[in-house]
Amino acid sequence: MDALSLDETDAKILRTLQRDARIPLKEVAREARVSVPTVRARIKRLTDLGVIQGFTVYIDPKRLTGRVTAFVYLKARPASIDQIKKTLVDKDEVTSIYHTAGEYQLTVKLEVPDIRVLENFLVRTVSELPGVEAYNSSLIVETAKELYGPVIHPGLGIAWSCAYCKKDISGEPARRTIDHRQYFFCCETCADAFEKIVTERK
Repeated sequence: MDALSLDETDAKILRTLQRDARIPLKEVAREARVSVPTVRARIKRLTDLGVIQGFTVYIDPKRLTGRVTAFVYLKARPASIDQIKKTLVDKDEVTSIYHTAGEYQLTVKLEVPDIRVLENFLVRTVSELPGVEAYNSSLIVETAKELYGPVIHPGLGIAWSCAYCKKDISGEPARRTIDHRQYFFCCETCADAFEKIVTERK
């Protein structure tokens, strides 16, 4: 497997797991046309790389009533964008935040019990955020299609980040296997520091 991009097998495995994370490995292997040990090894590697963050439950929003979903578009001063994002991340009503280009700099997806709560959130939270110059909102009437996660296809690059300092890794990473899991680092110094911390915790 190319360490820096997804190949056809990776893509088939990830697409299958996106549809149903509970599917038996035997079925994943059949769809990907590889062996079960290969699937198990690929999943472990993709998890170690941080491509797979976890296995979750898909909840059909159409089956749940008493909720209002909306997109809120924020026009913000560039210097304030990071702080606005940090503030909104901690709000229970916020399910997604997108930093965008164009007329609006941030697009925020909200889920609230009703219109009244939405209005209160816009007036008491959004409008009071320092750096927000204007905002607009749209209610979601119907969801025709919603895919969880990115559209997977072969050739997608894998962005490396150091397990210790969290900086992006350019070039070939330093690798360490610690407690049966492989980690990737930007340099040997970070690898040594990370391994020391893990060892001291034992």
